Amino acid sequence: MKLFFRFLFLFLVVPVANGQTEVKLLAYNVQNYLRMDRSSPTEGKQANAPKPEAEIAALISIIAAEKPDIIGVSEMGKPEDFQDFLSRLKAVGLDYPHTEHVDSLDQERHLALASRFPISKRNSQKNLSFDLNGKKEYFKRGILDVTIDVKDGYQLHLLGTHLKSKREVPEDQALLRRGEAHLLRQHAKAILEAAPQTKLLVYGDLNDTINEAPIREIMGDKKQLDYLSPIYLADKNGDKWTHFWKVADIYSRIDYVLASREALKDLDREKTHIPRPDNWIDASDHRPLVVVLRVNP
Repeated sequence: MKLFFRFLFLFLVVPVANGQTEVKLLAYNVQNYLRMDRSSPTEGKQANAPKPEAEIAALISIIAAEKPDIIGVSEMGKPEDFQDFLSRLKAVGLDYPHTEHVDSLDQERHLALASRFPISKRNSQKNLSFDLNGKKEYFKRGILDVTIDVKDGYQLHLLGTHLKSKREVPEDQALLRRGEAHLLRQHAKAILEAAPQTKLLVYGDLNDTINEAPIREIMGDKKQLDYLSPIYLADKNGDKWTHFWKVADIYSRIDYVLASREALKDLDREKTHIPRPDNWIDASDHRPLVVVLRVNP
């Protein structure tokens, strides 16, 4: 019975001292939570193998330690992989009855979201295209777009994405990423032009550093009302990197949460952070981002 009430407390919107409550978003590239050809020193080559159990265990433990209200992930597999992910979270006391899974043009790596709060609107985009040197190209992972009813009229609009990686392709990977970034910017801009008071968060693996054109494109003009501010997160040591590229031995910040002006007003900067558990590398080559918003009573 005591265990039941402990879990019940954890699932309530967390109250804070001044009568406000808070909502916690965790954004995470979960690194290939899907079936694919894999290779390891112990198992050798495996065809169509799921994410290894040791990696999943580390991933679930990291999320469980944070107890987020909303989880936005990239590199999720098919719906059955997502259900496996949700079932494992439920087994450790984290139940997310409201979900979104984007069946995009990339049939391997998908965007997905799980929430304790109801999803009132869905407008995910999965067939967006742009012109690149006279050729039609597609935003292959699309845009996850949901509006979440948090509490008493407080709505949070979320856009999740995963831009083109720096992996070389016959097309210019940098230009592909820039094209995708432009589409994401246009989508966010339309939302804020229609409703400037929207509490909008744009999150995901953007596969570029903040000084590069795709990120600047998404953010927009700082002087305009539809500007999206980057939330500067750090871990307990003050480090801000979010990804480790093993081949090049490079730590970089390529994962982001960007906030509209109205959402930024609610940001709890002290609680917003990058977790730094000892086993982070066992779960993914990315670290999660945790953003906490204060919700007025």
